[in-house]
Amino acid sequence: MSVSTQCYDFEIPPERVAAHPRPKASQLLLTYTKATGEINHSTFSRLGAFLHPGDVMVFNDSKVLPAKVHLCGEKWSGQFLILLRPYAFPDEQCLLLKEVQVISSAQRFEPGSILPLMGGAQFAVQGVIQSAEEYTHYRGVLHFPEAKPTTLEAYLNTWGELPLPPYLNRPTLPQDRQDYQTSYASHPGSIAAPTAGLHFSPALLHHLALAEIELLRVTLHIGYGTFRAFSTATVEEHHMDPEHYSVSKETALSLWRALREGRRVIAVGTTSARTLETVADTLCSDVAPSGDLVGESRLFIYPPFTFRVLSGLITNFHYPRTSVLALTAAMCGGRDILIDTIYQEALRRDYLWFSYGDAMLIY
Repeated sequence: MSVSTQCYDFEIPPERVAAHPRPKASQLLLTYTKATGEINHSTFSRLGAFLHPGDVMVFNDSKVLPAKVHLCGEKWSGQFLILLRPYAFPDEQCLLLKEVQVISSAQRFEPGSILPLMGGAQFAVQGVIQSAEEYTHYRGVLHFPEAKPTTLEAYLNTWGELPLPPYLNRPTLPQDRQDYQTSYASHPGSIAAPTAGLHFSPALLHHLALAEIELLRVTLHIGYGTFRAFSTATVEEHHMDPEHYSVSKETALSLWRALREGRRVIAVGTTSARTLETVADTLCSDVAPSGDLVGESRLFIYPPFTFRVLSGLITNFHYPRTSVLALTAAMCGGRDILIDTIYQEALRRDYLWFSYGDAMLIY
C-alpha cells in the first residue's frame, strides 16, 4: 500500500529551529530503545553511558566545501550558484549546478548564457537538467581566469561560501566555517554537513575510544538530494540522487568481523547509515571483503526496511517530508513512532531541530 508524502509533514515552531549550535556541553540527547519503546533524556556528552565495549560507531568523514558562489555585478545582485558535485571536478568538464534566487523566485538562465562569478570565474550554461519552484539544475562548464587556482577547492576556499540550509534564515558567518564542519572531516566533496557528526568533539571521541568503542570512518559526499524535500505524491515514488561513497578495505573488514561476532554497529548520521546498507551484501557475506568498496549510492530507506548492518543510529531532528526523516522512521519502526511519539515528546521538552539542533540515539 502506497504512503502519502503528506504523512511525513508536521509543524515545528520557529523558535525550536536552531540558528546556531548549543555549546557542546549542553547539547541534548534523546534515546529511544526500540525493543521496549522507552524514551530517555540526557546530554550528548553522556553518550558513552548508552554504549557497550565492542560497539562499533561509523562516521561519515566527508568534508563540506564552501560550494556557494555569488554572481558578480549589479545585474546579478543576490544570485548564486551551488556546485552539486564538487568532488568530481576537474575530472568532469560539465558540472551540475543549482541556482537559487535569494530574494525572489529563481531566474531561468538560457543555454549559452555566461554567468560572471566571484574571483573572475565564469559559468557557461549548456542546458537545464531539472526545474522546480525553488531551484533549477543546470549543466555547464566552469571557466577560471588565466591566473586560475591549482584546484577547485582552492578557488572555493577563497571565493565560496558554505551553503547553509535556507531555513536558518540568516547570512553565513565566519564561525560557521568551524561549526558546520565535523571535527574529523578529511575528504572534501560535500555541499552539506553530515550533521549528526557535528556533536562529536575530539575529547568525546577520545573518551569513546578509551571506553573500547570501535570508531570507524566511511565517506559519502552529500549532495542536494539527501535533504531535498519530497516532490512526489507518495513516498514510494521518490528517487534519491546518486551520491559517491567509499569504504576502505580495512574498514570493511572491521565491520565484517564485528557483524560475525554479533557486535552492535551504530551509524553516526543517515549518510553513514545509507553507505553501510548500500554495501550490506559485502559486509554480510560469508567471505571477507577483499578490497575497497566504492560506488554511487541511490539507496532510499523508508518504512518498512530491514536493516542488515545497523543496530542503531545517531541522528538529528529532521526537516519534514525528507528522505532523512523517512530513514529515521524506518530505524524507529515506523512513521507513527517517530513523528507522533518521539517527536511529540521532544517538542514537549526543550529539544532543538535541524542541522544545528540536538540529537537522538535509536538502538
